[in-house]
Amino acid sequence: MINVKIECPCGQHYEFEVEPVNGRMASMVACPVCGTDGTETANTIIAGKLSSVRPPVHIPKVPLAAALPETNQESSVSWKLSFICPVFRYFSAKLAVG
Repeated sequence: MINVKIECPCGQHYEFEVEPVNGRMASMVACPVCGTDGTETANTIIAGKLSSVRPPVHIPKVPLAAALPETNQESSVSWKLSFICPVFRYFSAKLAVG
């Protein structure tokens, strides 16, 4: 729940707690004295509070060499070609046997 405090242009202060939906008010809100719509003001306050509340995203740094397994370059290429092209697979099997 987020506590929202609004000061209406008429001078009235009012506050309420809200559970935002997609970072915004789920329904309209109005000044209890003059009835002025305070929804956009509330959305601005919610956006400010949500941006300061979100925890930083941690992306672990992994060295590129550690992320990629070591492979034989030649076997890697032939495996890729045999996967992509059945004709290559057929002829490479014939060459390996004969």
